[in-house]
Amino acid sequence: MFNALKSILIASSFVFGASTASAVTVVNEVEGVANGTVALFENIHGGYTGSGYINTINEYGAGFLFHMYVDVEPNPAGTIRIRYANGTGSARPATLGVNSYSYTLQFPPTGGWNVWREATIYSPLIWASNELELTADTAAGLANIDKVTIVTP
Repeated sequence: MFNALKSILIASSFVFGASTASAVTVVNEVEGVANGTVALFENIHGGYTGSGYINTINEYGAGFLFHMYVDVEPNPAGTIRIRYANGTGSARPATLGVNSYSYTLQFPPTGGWNVWREATIYSPLIWASNELELTADTAAGLANIDKVTIVTP
């Protein structure tokens, strides 16, 4: 999915919030994946959580790879929520790879770069480290990405 010439940095994730025997919430403030070439750390536009967000270069295939640990067994599945801002007038489609699964997300306009919304999908997960890769499907690049949250039932 990702051009081999582009830099990728794998970020760690953190379990955030309370968990029970049947549910867990994992949050990754994705600014840790900034690599200075394809995925850039920014904090120019307000409303983000954490210390900033990721703005990728405007290029087809631009994106980033990261891991999120899910400590729920057996055979976990969950809702993946991606918090984003898109200040343009058109959607910024992307592909989200989750382990061996692939999903298309649209990231429609939010009304400004400081207006944040969530795109959600439901996906099978693995009990342990889940590999997620988010890449742009057009030359416009990705929307700005603030954080990724996984919630298991």
